[in-house]
Amino acid sequence: MTVFAICARRGSRAVRAGWARMYHRTHSLQSAVTSPFGTLLGITDGGVHVYSSDYTTLDPEVQANRAYFQSLLDGVTTGYKWQCVELGRRYLLVNYGVVFDNIAMAYDIFRLKYVTRVADGKLHPLHAHPNGTSSTRPTKGSLLIWTPSGEFRQTGHVAVIVDVGSSHIDIVEQNVHNAVWPSTQAYSRRLPLHYDPDMNAYTVACTYKDGVILGWMTVDLDDEYKYDDLHPFTASDLVAPSADHPKEYRIPPSGALALEHATNQLHHLMLDATDYVLQHSERFIGASGIPDALWSPIRKSWFEQKPDDLVSQFEFTLTNDGLHWTGFSSNTLPDYVSASHDSTVEATLIQAWRAKAIETPLHLLKDCLAHEELALSTAHAAGLECHSLWSLNDLVPAKDGAGFLDPEGRPVRTLWHATPWSTLLRHNHPALLCPSIRWIEPLWTTLSNSAVIAPLLRDLYPHHPMLQAAPSVSGIRLITWAVKGQFAAAAVQAKASTLPLNVIPPHGQT
Repeated sequence: MTVFAICARRGSRAVRAGWARMYHRTHSLQSAVTSPFGTLLGITDGGVHVYSSDYTTLDPEVQANRAYFQSLLDGVTTGYKWQCVELGRRYLLVNYGVVFDNIAMAYDIFRLKYVTRVADGKLHPLHAHPNGTSSTRPTKGSLLIWTPSGEFRQTGHVAVIVDVGSSHIDIVEQNVHNAVWPSTQAYSRRLPLHYDPDMNAYTVACTYKDGVILGWMTVDLDDEYKYDDLHPFTASDLVAPSADHPKEYRIPPSGALALEHATNQLHHLMLDATDYVLQHSERFIGASGIPDALWSPIRKSWFEQKPDDLVSQFEFTLTNDGLHWTGFSSNTLPDYVSASHDSTVEATLIQAWRAKAIETPLHLLKDCLAHEELALSTAHAAGLECHSLWSLNDLVPAKDGAGFLDPEGRPVRTLWHATPWSTLLRHNHPALLCPSIRWIEPLWTTLSNSAVIAPLLRDLYPHHPMLQAAPSVSGIRLITWAVKGQFAAAAVQAKASTLPLNVIPPHGQT
C-alpha cells in the first residue's frame, strides 16, 4: 500500500515547552531575516520551488492586481502566490499527481476525505491521524496542519513533511519565514518528533508559543475513495407522524448521523465554493447579481470575518436513493427557531455565541423582535455585554470618523441582525460597509447566497452524490440547519407546515 501523509494536536505541555526552548534561537534568527516577495528560498522534492511571501515588499499597484497572485501549474490552479496552501497543493501535484479540493482556510485540509488525481479524476482517500494520539508515524509527503490559533490565528497553517528521522521531521512551508535556506539545507524548518511507547502514539511538537498542530493525514494511492462509504439515508428511513407522535417526523440514529454528516460537509463545501469565487472573481462578477462596488467589501469581510456566520439552512429532496441538495440560505435564525421545538436551541445558541470570542459589546438590531429577544438572551447568557438597537438610522457617526455610536454614545463594534443582506443593502446606510463593525451574520454571505454557487458546487464536485439531480419521482422536502457550521436541527416540509425531525430513541427509551 502506497501512502503519504498530512499533520495536526497538542502534545504534553511540558514536553512542548522544552522543545520550544531548544528551537527558539533558530526561529528567532529566521524571523529576523526576510527576502523580497517571490525570492526563491530553496528547492525541495521533485524540483518544487519554495518562495518568499513578504507582501510588504510589493509595490501597492502590484498588491491591487489580484490576477498577479493566481498560481497555475500546467493549467491547474494551486492557489495564491506564495501562501502555505499553494505550496501544499503544488507539492502534491508535482510529486504525486494529485490535488486536494479548494478550501477556505489551511486548517480545513484536516477534514478533507480525499484527493483527486489530475490525470483521470480518480479519488484517493485521506486518513486522519490526530497528533499526540495516533500510532501511525508521519511519513514523507505528509501535510502538517495547524489549528487557527497562536502564530497561525484565523487561518491555521499547512506545511509539507519532506523527511522523517527518529526524533525529528523536516518541513517545507511558505508564508512563515522568508529567509533563503543555507546552501546545505533542503527544508524550511526542523521540528521535534516524539514517540510515547506507553501510549503507542506520536507527537510532532509545535515550537511556536500557543501554536497547536492538529495531526497528519495519509493519502492512500493504492485505494479509491468511494462516496458509498457515507452514512446511507433514504425516504424509507423516515417515520411519518403517528397517533403517538402527531407533530413530528422521526428517523433512526443512523439517519441522524447521515443528516449531520450531510449538513456539516455541505457547510464546508459552501465555504470552499465561496472562496473559489473570490479567487476567480473575474469569472463571476457579471453572473452573480452582486453590484461591482460590493466585491471589495465582500472580499474584506471574507478575510476578516469568515467565522462569523451563525445559522445556515440547507434544503434537500429525500428519495429512495438518498439525499439530494437543492438549496442554501444563510442568516436563518428565525426559521431555525420556528421549526425546532427542541429544548436544545437555547443551549446551542449560547455555545455558538461563546465560540465567537466577541470581546466588544454586542449590539442586536431589532429587525425581528421575537428572535432578537432570543438572540439577546442567549448572547447575554454566554457572558456578552448586549445592547438593543431599534434601527440603523439610530446610529450616529463618531466625531473622529472612526465608525458609529449608538444613541447612548457607545461605540458599535459588533452588530447582529436577522434581516437578509439583500434587504439591508437597500437602505444604503454607511454603517453596512463600515470597516470597524463586525457583522454577525457577515457581508460575505451575500456571495454564498448568490446564483453562481449551486452550479459551481456541481462543477467542483461532479461526482458527489448529494449534488446529483434528484430523480424525477416526487421526493420529500427536508430542511436542516447548521449553527456555527455544525448540524443543529432538521425538519420536514409537509404541505403547508414544517414539522420537526427527531431521532427515534433506543429501544426501551421514550
